[in-house]
Amino acid sequence: MADETALRSLTALRRVAALASSADDAADASREIVAAAAELFEADAASLALVDPDSGQLRSEEHTSEL
Repeated sequence: MADETALRSLTALRRVAALASSADDAADASREIVAAAAELFEADAASLALVDPDSGQLRSEEHTSEL
């Protein structure tokens, strides 16, 4: 069981790292990253918020309620 969880975690992390380093479109990468996080945690929904560099406020970037 622990090995399966570790493998699933590493696979999701690898997918996120690959997207972050090679994505041409930030919106597509954000959607894939949110989907990978939701899948990893077996969640029904997930979201991504980024800090706006000008205001310092969190800005909702991407969310999902279906995978």
